[in-house]
Amino acid sequence: MRNFFNSSMKKKMQTGLIMAFCFFTTMNLAAQVSVTIDTPVNGTQYCAEQETTEVVFTATAMDGATVVSGSNIIWNWAGPNSWTSTERNPELIFNDVLLDGDYMVTATFASGETASDTITITVDPTFDWECPSKITVTPNTLDDNCLKSLDFNGFEIDAVNCTGSAYTWDLTFRLDTGVEFDAENYPTMGRDIANSAIGATYGDGILYDTIPFGFHTLTIDLRSAASGIVGQCIIDVEVIESRNNLACNDLINLTLNNNCEALVSPDMILLGDYCFNLFGIDVYNNDTGESDGGIGELTLDAPGLYTVTITG
Repeated sequence: MRNFFNSSMKKKMQTGLIMAFCFFTTMNLAAQVSVTIDTPVNGTQYCAEQETTEVVFTATAMDGATVVSGSNIIWNWAGPNSWTSTERNPELIFNDVLLDGDYMVTATFASGETASDTITITVDPTFDWECPSKITVTPNTLDDNCLKSLDFNGFEIDAVNCTGSAYTWDLTFRLDTGVEFDAENYPTMGRDIANSAIGATYGDGILYDTIPFGFHTLTIDLRSAASGIVGQCIIDVEVIESRNNLACNDLINLTLNNNCEALVSPDMILLGDYCFNLFGIDVYNNDTGESDGGIGELTLDAPGLYTVTITG
């Protein structure tokens, strides 16, 4: 009787263990949904200024080991610069650096389950560089003709991100009248951009001489042998009489020399960093009513009270 009881209990215990093991195995075999972005490939790099072809996004949805037809999936794509799409295979041209970043797809299956995948796309400008700031040109006050010249300091390219082409640079100085103004020493050759150079300076020492007063532009074009202009910068160039404001002496005293003459010039009347030797000067004798005029300076040959008008 004791042996029968023991063997029966042992059999029940074994059966209980087997049932528990089978239950655990069934839970682990539950199918899992997933989605994988196939194209573009994660980590792909594009050059913004050179891209003209639409890239097709594709993804594969899986239910366990079974591929699920894309037509049975609700697709939601999202990326940088507020880009979104609900198409199965959306298209995008990576021609803007604002499109650089992470792209994610969310697939919603017929069962209501969802799965997501993310890739990172790099969209570089062809060049890492900055446009030089506005240039102000004033006359050379030490020159008799008040020469107005621009000796360009050049521009710097920090790096060339897309090395699959040959590049050159160009400068175009255009007056505010729309006329192109030539440099004195513009190189007709040797304007290549080195693909491997880091922090290289180009265009320094280009001289634009005898520039007229006005508000002009200097345009830098970076060109690819394959696709034309891939980078451009427009610099404002203002050619003005001075960076300073004018101030006026409303009363000056002159002493006649041994010849009973005194020299009056614009820089006696006006204060500022100006090229006064080109200013017009008109003198009116308040005592006699006589007047005289000239450029740069004028000689007074009699004592009296004068009204001096400077025009520049």
